[in-house]
Amino acid sequence: MANRAFIDPLKKLGAAPPPSSSQTRKLEVAREDVRAEMVTHNILKLVSAEDYPRAIEQLKAFLELRPEYPQFKARSERYITYGIDLINGIKAKRNLASVKQLASAKQQELYDKALAHFDDLRKTLKKVERIEHEVKLEDIKSTIWVVKALGYCVFAILLFFFVVEISQGVLEGANVVADDVISDLVDKLFNSLGI
Repeated sequence: MANRAFIDPLKKLGAAPPPSSSQTRKLEVAREDVRAEMVTHNILKLVSAEDYPRAIEQLKAFLELRPEYPQFKARSERYITYGIDLINGIKAKRNLASVKQLASAKQQELYDKALAHFDDLRKTLKKVERIEHEVKLEDIKSTIWVVKALGYCVFAILLFFFVVEISQGVLEGANVVADDVISDLVDKLFNSLGI
């Protein structure tokens, strides 16, 4: 009974029965649609269902499925490693063979440590979610910066060609027109003076 009390509260934290083989196939990590919130939920669900190898596998796969964000791996690798250590710690505390032989106080202490590891795992996975969000935001900001810089360059090039065209084409024509207008004015002035 003491062992049952050890497992049941952890299952209340969002556990489901261990996945069957058909459910296992459905829980595979899809490369094209892996959101951090979904992975966090699945990992916590697998840990509470005592499916530790799959939880570790999904955690490692989540780290590797972000090649478009190289900073994500560098920034979150230590949290992923820590999360794997926490999963192994929960496994060790929940699957201790001699837990029934221990005093109830010691069983409660093991349960409390496993629960603390579970809460710490949840916080660690939230940090990984936050890192993913920050990396995506930085990527969007850098993309916007590149697009703005490209727009400014195109504007500067168009302005340069406009100035060159004005100086070579329109100014020569304006020079001819101005010369003609000035000579007409001088002719009219001399005609009106009678010279």
